[in-house]
Amino acid sequence: MTGKKELMLAFGAFFFMSLHALAGSVVSEQEVVESETGEKTLKPLLIQQKSIDVTGDKKKDQIDLYGTPFEEKSPFFTSVEATITMPESSTKKIQYEDGYEPKIVFEDLNHDGVKDLFYFSATGGSGGFYNYQLDTLKGGEVRNIPLPDSPIIEGRFLDHYQASIKIPGLETITVDLSSRKEDYNRLGLYQDGKLNEPTELMVNPTSFYQIVKIKGYRGKGLKGYQSINGAYQADNIGTVETMYYYDQGKWNVITSSWVPAPSVK
Repeated sequence: MTGKKELMLAFGAFFFMSLHALAGSVVSEQEVVESETGEKTLKPLLIQQKSIDVTGDKKKDQIDLYGTPFEEKSPFFTSVEATITMPESSTKKIQYEDGYEPKIVFEDLNHDGVKDLFYFSATGGSGGFYNYQLDTLKGGEVRNIPLPDSPIIEGRFLDHYQASIKIPGLETITVDLSSRKEDYNRLGLYQDGKLNEPTELMVNPTSFYQIVKIKGYRGKGLKGYQSINGAYQADNIGTVETMYYYDQGKWNVITSSWVPAPSVK
């Protein structure tokens, strides 16, 4: 049974990434180098180029994002690296995770008055997960800013085709999964509405982040999406959406909300 909400999140993530990909598509032509033995290798491509102040000195820096396609014309890149060229200063490099359609968004997420580098790329897995990395170059030195920890969520099946979910900051949620009883009976999870053995829900880490404006707070924050699944990964029960704001050197949870899948009551 495919969870509609999970599909919606996957499409939403794809849409979000596609918007940025349009602005940061590959800007150099693919070069193939053939060795003396006839073996062909692909040279790194310039994926994205941006001129913007990321050090805080009021001078524009040159940011070039490079990657090597896994194969010719592939959207999956390996050896992803950003080169930051600063006027009258040394060049810095930042290494990133491999992934599909790598992209850097420039946003001041730690609220120090200087744009940070927020990198993301799709892993290509069925769960709709992305690689993320946040770095600041204020003062000319690269410093990584760890992303928020996912909320610790507990979930388990209950008798009568129900489940309970404990989300920090919210009252315990009980959901009705009776619309899926035939599937659960077939899998041996239930028998005549009684749970055959104690079974926990599948709580995934945050799979997708979105840069958002949080009402009442200066600048931007992050919104994380964390899916909760039932008997298997495609059995989506709902999503925990958490708003984060960076202040005094750490991420603070502003709000968490529960968004059930369409078939869950």
